[in-house]
Amino acid sequence: MIPYALRLGALLALVAGVVYAVGRLVYVKTKGKKYTIKHEVIPLLFVMYIAGILALTFYRPPLWNGADVNLIPFKTIIEYFTTSSGAARLNLIGNVVFFAPFGLFVPALFEKLRRFLPMLAVSVGIPLIIEIAQFVFGRSADVDDVILNALGILAGYAAYRIFRKRTPQEPINGGEE
Repeated sequence: MIPYALRLGALLALVAGVVYAVGRLVYVKTKGKKYTIKHEVIPLLFVMYIAGILALTFYRPPLWNGADVNLIPFKTIIEYFTTSSGAARLNLIGNVVFFAPFGLFVPALFEKLRRFLPMLAVSVGIPLIIEIAQFVFGRSADVDDVILNALGILAGYAAYRIFRKRTPQEPINGGEE
């Protein structure tokens, strides 16, 4: 069975995608701008992805026992690797895999973020903001999540760089930022 948080994330992503698509269509039509489906797909998928990540990040399961805070780097990662729990390892992998698309989308959509140092700042900054927000809203906050999410974003960025070297250099977002 698919966990409730994943179903919620998918539903929120779908709703956000529809709202974005309708809003974008109205904007393009009222401004008389040219558009192609090819140039609209990446921004649409990014909006859907962000909505899904927000749902997964801020959903609080029923009977949640409160917030824990870990400020010791690698503490949770080491605990999860030394435990035999498949769910713990899945959590580690999920923290990396769920953020890899961010590393693909951001440089594809924002030309100023295509170099390594700006993406390094984004890869640390975004997960840090998410963890702080989770703490503020009564969820757990863990520096290891920042590390794993940053690794995921950087892995996605590496994939973006490899992909861009092998494909034509046409702007993905139609030249808009």
